[in-house]
Amino acid sequence: MALFLRIFGRLILMAALLMLLLAGPAAGTGVPVSASILPLGDFCQNLGGDRVSVQVLIPPGASPHVFEPSPASVAQTLESRVLVYVGAGLDPWVERLVRLRGAQGFLVVEAVQGIPLITEAAPGPAPDEKKAPSPAAAHSHPGGNPHVWLDPVLAQDICRRITRAFIQADPEHRQHYEGRLSMYLDKLDKLHQDITAKVATFSRRDYVTFHPAFAYFARRYGLKEIGVIAAAPGREPSPRHLQK
Repeated sequence: MALFLRIFGRLILMAALLMLLLAGPAAGTGVPVSASILPLGDFCQNLGGDRVSVQVLIPPGASPHVFEPSPASVAQTLESRVLVYVGAGLDPWVERLVRLRGAQGFLVVEAVQGIPLITEAAPGPAPDEKKAPSPAAAHSHPGGNPHVWLDPVLAQDICRRITRAFIQADPEHRQHYEGRLSMYLDKLDKLHQDITAKVATFSRRDYVTFHPAFAYFARRYGLKEIGVIAAAPGREPSPRHLQK
């Protein structure tokens, strides 16, 4: 099975390289950036402005857990100067592509890098806080819950790393990127303060969610996840599970 996956991956890569040769230079004037999911693409657009040309690789409505790229999607990724993806098993085809291609030619930002992930065994304290609120339930990914971007404080760290990659790719416009980062961090900090104030008015802080994506958000703001409708991607909940 492992041998098949390696061979399949190389075939996809070869097909993508052929498409690149046939297509010629990519259109657009900005630094070509690929983001695996829409939220990361939105970060990139806000941080880069008109200096970047952002494409989101996983189409709206598609699950990153089960998405498999076409040769065209792989070709788009290979054209990028900066690649931003989640990691921790959420977008595994991007991780495979990074391993196949290597680091040469483009800059890679893995959103979860350096962030202690929530796991079922040891959720751990929230970063930058002396005391952690009650932790939310862990995600089913073996390496930990990957939905780090839903915490506005952790999102600031991700944005700083994206900006560093933009500056490395386009050093002549450092001030442009640093200015946009400063403005966007202010917006994220304002969002964090607004959510904190709103949650302080809640009489109850427990919730049920369809998918366990809000663990970091819940931990940051002292919410408690008491139920998950779809605990694993692509698995239908049983009537007994829904009754619970």
